[in-house]
Amino acid sequence: MVSARRATELRGVDEEVEAMHLVLTERSEMNDDDIIKRYSILNSVVEETESAIHNVLDTSEGASNLARRPGFGTRGARVTLYANYFELSTPGGCEVFRYHVEITEAGVPKQKQRQILNLLLDQHLADKRCCIATDFRSTIISSVDLFDAKPEPEALYDVRYKGEAQTEYSENAPIFQVKVIFASKISVSSLVDYLSSTNMCAMFRQKSEVLRALDLIVGHDAQVSSRLASTPGNIHFPICDKSAERFNLGAGLEALRGFSIDVRAATARLLVNCQVDYTVFFQKAELAKVIAAYRQDGSLSIARLESFLRRLQVKVTHINQQARFKIIVGLATPLDGQDLPHPPLVACHGAGPRDVQFWRCDPDPPLSSRDGAECMDIDSPRPEENGKYITVAEFFFQKYGIHLDPRLPVVKILSRNKQPAYLPADVCIVRGCQPARSHITEEQKVKMNIFAIRKPAANARSITSKGAELLGVGAGMNTNPTLRNFGFNISPDLITVPGRVLPSPSVLYANKSKPDILSGAWKQRRAKFCKPCRLSSWDFLYISSAKDRDYFPSPADLRPCIAGLRSKLSDYGVITQSMINGHRVDITPALSPSNGKYNVGKLDQTIHAALKHLTRSRKPELVLVILPSTNTDIYNSVKQICDVHMGIANICTLAPKLFKRDEAYLANLCLKLNLKMGGVNHVLGTEKAGIISEGKTMVVGVDSTHPLTRTTAAAGPDMQPVVVGMVASIDKHLAQWPGEVRIEKSQSWRKTAAALDTMLESRLQIWATVNRDQLPENIVVYRGGISDGEHARILEDELPLLKSACAKLYPESEKKKGLPRLSVLIAGKRHRTRFYPSQESDADKLSNPRNGTVVDRGVTEAREWEFYLQAHTPLHGTARPAYYYVVWDEVFRFRKAQPPFVNAADVLEGLTHDLCYLFGRTNKAVSLCAPAYYADLLCARARCYLADTLKDNQGTGSRPSEYIVQKKKIDSRDVGRAADFTNIRVHSDLRKTMFYI
Repeated sequence: MVSARRATELRGVDEEVEAMHLVLTERSEMNDDDIIKRYSILNSVVEETESAIHNVLDTSEGASNLARRPGFGTRGARVTLYANYFELSTPGGCEVFRYHVEITEAGVPKQKQRQILNLLLDQHLADKRCCIATDFRSTIISSVDLFDAKPEPEALYDVRYKGEAQTEYSENAPIFQVKVIFASKISVSSLVDYLSSTNMCAMFRQKSEVLRALDLIVGHDAQVSSRLASTPGNIHFPICDKSAERFNLGAGLEALRGFSIDVRAATARLLVNCQVDYTVFFQKAELAKVIAAYRQDGSLSIARLESFLRRLQVKVTHINQQARFKIIVGLATPLDGQDLPHPPLVACHGAGPRDVQFWRCDPDPPLSSRDGAECMDIDSPRPEENGKYITVAEFFFQKYGIHLDPRLPVVKILSRNKQPAYLPADVCIVRGCQPARSHITEEQKVKMNIFAIRKPAANARSITSKGAELLGVGAGMNTNPTLRNFGFNISPDLITVPGRVLPSPSVLYANKSKPDILSGAWKQRRAKFCKPCRLSSWDFLYISSAKDRDYFPSPADLRPCIAGLRSKLSDYGVITQSMINGHRVDITPALSPSNGKYNVGKLDQTIHAALKHLTRSRKPELVLVILPSTNTDIYNSVKQICDVHMGIANICTLAPKLFKRDEAYLANLCLKLNLKMGGVNHVLGTEKAGIISEGKTMVVGVDSTHPLTRTTAAAGPDMQPVVVGMVASIDKHLAQWPGEVRIEKSQSWRKTAAALDTMLESRLQIWATVNRDQLPENIVVYRGGISDGEHARILEDELPLLKSACAKLYPESEKKKGLPRLSVLIAGKRHRTRFYPSQESDADKLSNPRNGTVVDRGVTEAREWEFYLQAHTPLHGTARPAYYYVVWDEVFRFRKAQPPFVNAADVLEGLTHDLCYLFGRTNKAVSLCAPAYYADLLCARARCYLADTLKDNQGTGSRPSEYIVQKKKIDSRDVGRAADFTNIRVHSDLRKTMFYI
């Protein structure tokens, strides 16, 4: 029974949890208590196996630094949670066969590859098709030996081709040769035995291979279903009118709700993760309508329209033949067919049907029975010279009686002779279920959030109904033929797992002022910062534009706002001098009259000149930059000039928000300002700080990201930039995290993990400067931006570099003591695991688990040190816990835990939880621990410095316009310029600060 106050606070959470209970039990005859009881029995078996494995690991001979789990966490109030997993059962002695498939002809499009493999199964393996699962690209998994134990490990098949929409083969149907090669026999039962074994010597190196095979098997039925659209990553979307869930994003795009499927290994069992997922698709509509929608909601730029349409499949409507799909490769350009005897005459890039002429032979060449007269080749392959130029509009009116819209561009496809050919947009229909490769706009992101952000009960309802239906499972039935034929079974109920809710740490301000923490958040009120900075000189730069409202026409209008900010800073203990200088700059001249967007080059020049004018007499400690709007071009320009070129500490604020003088907004500015200037906002109480309170442990955050640039896209994947950011604490307060960022080439990063060694050296030198030339005894690294398959790379590539940095700086006397001790954890949120409370008392106001919930059993492996932690209380939607995986440990396992901690798992979980309360930009716990969060922000800031090269890809498409590429004639000299981004470095005056916050 909850109190009335609690019931009021939750605002109907009991109804939400009750709804969730109904959702999770409606497919079963059992009630919620029965399900929990059933899975509690199962969990006890899993828990016993987990404990038995740990006991063997704990007593095994020979100490090892490898990150074996030292135990399971014990602290916190115990709770029972649902997880978005179904249990997968496999028959005893289960083995499957894996085959590699390759088409001998090179350059076959992916969609065509899929059809060829489908025809291979129909024509040559029909009798065994029920025993086969495939990705329709390169792999076949079979429950039987396809070669019937023949000695030859491969076979070559001739596959007669027909299109997906064709019902019959044409007379001259092409023949593709497909090679099927036996790759390996996979023992699924051996993996299950390994997951249940308590034998310390048990090793199973095929785990990833088995899981990939199981992914194919479990997702195969969805792959072949005509009622579903599938995308890479085993993600499937219902597309039938009754089951499809769509949301119009505008500009010819729509979002679909579907489900990702992923088979995971856990202690003593296999699990199928099923999570609600979203992808942006092109709308199935007439191409003319899609283009009109894009022009209305997207962009009027022809180059961007071309990028938007590239690789889009369309069906032609002007002929009465079997439907065929064509792939758009671009728009008509004046450069088309320049090497042909009769090149087309195109007035301009993206010209319409009246402005595109092609050479028409007289008489017309005979129609091909293979392709028909669906499009106009830009030149006849025949040697005859008899003919004339004709516009696309004239051709379609004469031959088909169709009047074409002159405002629509002519699209370009590849014809049967591999030459470009033209089609008017009027006769094309966009094929349904095509994922959009273009970036979505800010307006579309808002619409996507409206569609995607849902309460936990809604997501749970989707998973247990449509998600289970997609898997072909339900109460007392198994409608998935692939699972039946392999002997597999998936339980229709979500599993339950044990969790614990960790207590919140104490937050302290100056004079040990301690605010109350409720749901992971607290109010600072007038408590002063632990260490307020002193601001002796600061100026402002007000950027105005005719495109936006002028909130401060005169200095007198701005003065009250500056005074309000100074007053709020004073409340927090920050002493500021009056602003002596200020400057207003009008960036209207940088606006392009044609599209209302800023010319980035002119914008940079204008802002750079304004900052030079502002700092002509002296360089201030800080510049307050007042922006007219949220325009990213302006923000990126300010950050690049201040951070990279001039080394000026700066903080940006929006004019409309500063004008309102909102207390919460000003308070947030104060938090960021104090951190940028080296202050300490708040610290944690030392009652359970563990190794951190000793002042001998440095915590490091590392992240990396791979932004795509226009120039390097043409240069190849090895020339793509990799942004690497590293932050590190400087003392026991864990409040200041100076950062360093490097931008490397992908090729260099893959080979050497870039400059992690020199980056760590610089962090250690800062630590020594602050701590009287003493280096830390312990270094704990939280590594973000890493996927599941990259754990080994961290050990092989990055760990040696981190150790190398330490070896250079630490004296021999410290090395002999085994110092420094190093631990490396992977920290991330790019996973699909979610938890739902089973009791109202364990839920927050949105029916998510309470903040501080940690799960290290049930969905993890006992041999691997991993756990999920939801430290925060989300403002809306379903909470996503952070995932932590220890790949290397020299710090925690061999150190005796001190009360209130029982073991090393408690210590690490407690430290990670505490770090979520040390993100200095807000007064609440965040979802990802501070070092990983800060490193992510640092990488995001570096993207501002790459904005010029990223520009052509953001909001336009996955590739630059073909016409632009042709005009620029990218060659080896362009590739050389693509390397210029490696010279981007933050100014030396800012490298010891939190400039990125």
